[in-house]
Amino acid sequence: MERFAALAGKPVDQLILSWIEDKVNHAMVVAMRAGGATWEAVASELGTSITQTRRIYAAGSEFQPIRKDDTKIAEKYLKLLEEIRDLTENGDLFPIPAQESLDMIQEYTNALPDVDEIHFPIPTQADLDMIEEYTQALPDVEEIHFPVPSEEDIEAVERYAAATNKD
Repeated sequence: MERFAALAGKPVDQLILSWIEDKVNHAMVVAMRAGGATWEAVASELGTSITQTRRIYAAGSEFQPIRKDDTKIAEKYLKLLEEIRDLTENGDLFPIPAQESLDMIQEYTNALPDVDEIHFPIPTQADLDMIEEYTQALPDVEEIHFPVPSEEDIEAVERYAAATNKD
């Protein structure tokens, strides 16, 4: 936001005000007139002429009226801008590692062996044959049968569970 304001050649608050000033002035004119203020009183409050005040009123008629939600959104927006400013001022937004951390990472990297020094064992034909024998010794999935409990077994388990779960 500060960069955008700098490009516009204004402080951040003046830039934001320039975006909403017309709506705020129109809302002020409408509110004061609805409260019974004269054109002279409204012009005096805005620091403009009566003619300019009437122009603000007429030009603002094309605006959507400012609602409570609009002011809440503007408050949240300004609070967010303040939080971003605080983060950038404290330097927490983009932390830079300390030299101690960088040195520790370098030590870990130096402790790793070179890729050329890493050797994985290659199985011999005898190892492969032994694995094949184990594979052949295992039964096929279709041959594995798990016992299905009988109704009597289920009832016995339920009786046991009921007898041991005393609240």
